[in-house]
Amino acid sequence: MEESPRPDPDDLLRKIQQEEAEHPRGHLKVFFGASAGVGKTYAMLQHAHQKSKDGVHVTVGIVETHGREETASLLEGFEQIPLVPVSYRGRSFEELNLDGILERKPQLVLVDELAHTNVPGARHKKRWQDVEEILNAGIDVYTTLNVQHLDSLNDIVGQITGIHVRETVPDRFFEKAEEVALIDLPPDELIRRLDEGKIYIPKQAEKATQSFFRRGNLIALRELALRRTADSVDSKMREYRTGRGIKQLWQTKERILVCVGPHPESERLVRAASRIASALHADWIAVYVETPDLAQLSLESRSRIFTTLKIAEDLGAHTSTVSGTDVPQTLIAFAREHNVTAMVLGKARKKGIWNWGRKDLTNEISQLDPSLLLHVIGEAQTSKPRQSISRRASKFLWKPYGIASLILAFVTIGCTLLYPYLDLANIIMAYLVAVVFIAFRHGRNPGLFTSILGVLCFDIFFVPPRFSLGVQDSRHLMTFAIMLGVAVLVGTLTSKLKFQATVAARREHRADILYQVGRELANSLTVEKAVEVAVHHISGIFSARTRVLLPDAQDKLQIPQNGVEGEGWKIDEGLAQWCFENRKPAGMGTDTVSQSSVRYVPLPGTMKIRGVVAVEFASADFVRLPEQVRLLETIATQVGQTLERIHYIEVAQDSIVRMETERLRNTLLASVSHDIRTPLAALVGQTGNLLTLQDSIPREMRHIVQNIHQDAERLGNIVRNILDMASLQSGQVQIKKAWQPIDEVIGVSVAEILRLYPGLPLDVDIPESIPLVEIDSVLFDRVFSNLLGNAVKYAGLQAPILLSVRALPDEIRIYVEDEGPGIPEIKQNAVFEKFKRGDEEHSLPGVGLGLSICRAIVEAHSGKIWVENRSPKGARFVVSIPNRKPPENIQAAWEAHDTELS
Repeated sequence: MEESPRPDPDDLLRKIQQEEAEHPRGHLKVFFGASAGVGKTYAMLQHAHQKSKDGVHVTVGIVETHGREETASLLEGFEQIPLVPVSYRGRSFEELNLDGILERKPQLVLVDELAHTNVPGARHKKRWQDVEEILNAGIDVYTTLNVQHLDSLNDIVGQITGIHVRETVPDRFFEKAEEVALIDLPPDELIRRLDEGKIYIPKQAEKATQSFFRRGNLIALRELALRRTADSVDSKMREYRTGRGIKQLWQTKERILVCVGPHPESERLVRAASRIASALHADWIAVYVETPDLAQLSLESRSRIFTTLKIAEDLGAHTSTVSGTDVPQTLIAFAREHNVTAMVLGKARKKGIWNWGRKDLTNEISQLDPSLLLHVIGEAQTSKPRQSISRRASKFLWKPYGIASLILAFVTIGCTLLYPYLDLANIIMAYLVAVVFIAFRHGRNPGLFTSILGVLCFDIFFVPPRFSLGVQDSRHLMTFAIMLGVAVLVGTLTSKLKFQATVAARREHRADILYQVGRELANSLTVEKAVEVAVHHISGIFSARTRVLLPDAQDKLQIPQNGVEGEGWKIDEGLAQWCFENRKPAGMGTDTVSQSSVRYVPLPGTMKIRGVVAVEFASADFVRLPEQVRLLETIATQVGQTLERIHYIEVAQDSIVRMETERLRNTLLASVSHDIRTPLAALVGQTGNLLTLQDSIPREMRHIVQNIHQDAERLGNIVRNILDMASLQSGQVQIKKAWQPIDEVIGVSVAEILRLYPGLPLDVDIPESIPLVEIDSVLFDRVFSNLLGNAVKYAGLQAPILLSVRALPDEIRIYVEDEGPGIPEIKQNAVFEKFKRGDEEHSLPGVGLGLSICRAIVEAHSGKIWVENRSPKGARFVVSIPNRKPPENIQAAWEAHDTELS
């Protein structure tokens, strides 16, 4: 027989971790279509009505009917959360009431138009971010989306329709949907609906027919929607097969790399890489290589690079920034280090003067590593580097060239004055020194300018005939060429050396910062010290005002009063709490309330978020630089891990103190109990003897002796409980299990309780069909005695008590029920702890050990014990022990014994 394949453990572990990370995340269903008018909203409302009939609580968050009566009619019967007004530029707009939905907490909420951009002033920039927060709150969501709004397909749709759609949804969010329902309609039917005015009003319909709603466009969009839905179904199918081990999968994966830069075409490459990675089910990385030229870009251009990297992250990529002077060599080194199997590149056009002599990146990479698979995307435009520099920067471009001209003038004048004493070789060396100086101080291009101008000055002022460009000896032309070549080479090498030194200095500075922060945090033994270190370093590094916000026991961030008003800046308590609960940065430079002047960064620990750091930068430029953002997030991670370490140190110290306290208490109680036990046994025996001589004892003394005897026995039970608990905790008790009828063990306990309380209304219900159980009869006698004594104590001597036994397929349950006051639900677990009692307001006898002993004994027999309240009053204690089949010889012996007795 063929053995069924086993699931891969690593895949199962990854699936379990993913499910745990998403719990209690709600389920997302996307009604997906090729364009407006295919019936997504109508289908969503129909499915919602079916859910409502099934008993699901459905509410409407926002639904756009666009004046369609048949769609509006389907809204009847649903609760609608009122929209929230948002003011912007003197006008009032209505947006999704996110807080209202979270407060109402329905089972299912309908949110139309997932790609919608919220009005500035709303909590999030995009509606899909609102939906993500709703899902994280455990609420299911139905939503609608058109194919042109998917981020990775945005540029393709633009090429097809000629219309650039600005409202997009990241593919990583779309892929989280548990279900994608394709709402399909043939292009001819869609055009007919458009002509009938069922999609837009007549004027808008006529315009749409001439642009977006052309038949060719609709066919192409329909194909895109079908393919994207098929990809989603294929992904779910692979998850199913992997989770059930239907097919063994290779553990190696494709990994794709795409290089980004300041050019707008980088965004197109990123989207193409996302589609390729999705088709190959591969991981992918977006890398920015910072060269000496790119390091001189304006802040605006660097922000464009950061935006492209952010788009890549939204599409599911890992991002990285590396420094290097040679882009191909740097990319190959990065690819080898990260085990990259394929690379996505753009093909540059060899047109224009700016591209003369420029090497082809594709050819260079294929020569350096022929094993890499290259995906060449179209023919991207190649722009001039200086066009990326802002106007503000261009004002200062003349300065290095002016300095170079001034230095060459000084060199020329000096050499002219010393001309009679110098050889031409000495003069050449003087010019080379000037080239090295300019290249080192101001970079490669000023160095090249100095080289060319230096050769001209050398020719005009020092090569015969002087003060002219002509030369008498043609060998001087070779001298000029060599001088220019050496000057260019030296200048370029010097510029590269300076760039590498600058990069190394930056890295050393960042490493030193992280080292200093890490060292001081490692020496922090209290939360206050860790917070002080974090505030000191973040404030100093970023020239910003900083506050660390820590949660209380209810995970509510505590806002310091002097951080709100006293220092002149305001902390948004709601936004900080959102950052803490959603584990994402918020505020300045993020997608959540970006207009805020403060950036909120979570402090992540290994197990949970430990707090939030609020940073108010002196300038918004700080958050536009990726290296600054990553440095802040790295420090935040260090602080979070330190706070977690301190937390667990405190937990460990508290545990040690509690354990030692418990040990000392048990030792003391056991010692005292042993000392009390001997005289107590004598007291019980002597009072018992006196009670046997009732006729010789005066009547007024007889009642006193009886009370002494009962109190002595009660005290004896307390001492016995203390000794039993000490023995159980020390491991000295050896459980001696044997197969025996449960009714005999219960009979001993019942006889003892009736001896102590004659006339007690106790009923016992044990069916004859109860099988044998494997227990320690002595220990279970203690369990039943404690449970019955507990019922008498709280219900009273006049209240009826029922002890019953029932056999279930896998367990045997023993019930002890009374008609006392019952136990509050909040205390039903605590009553089984040591020195805890159900009614602490009344001074009933006992120290609160009986039920704790019961639980220890039952759990030692692989059983369970719990309590529940009866209706209308009273408590029911339930003991559950395994129902196992006894060996045949023991079962036969007991059956023979029963036959003899009968």
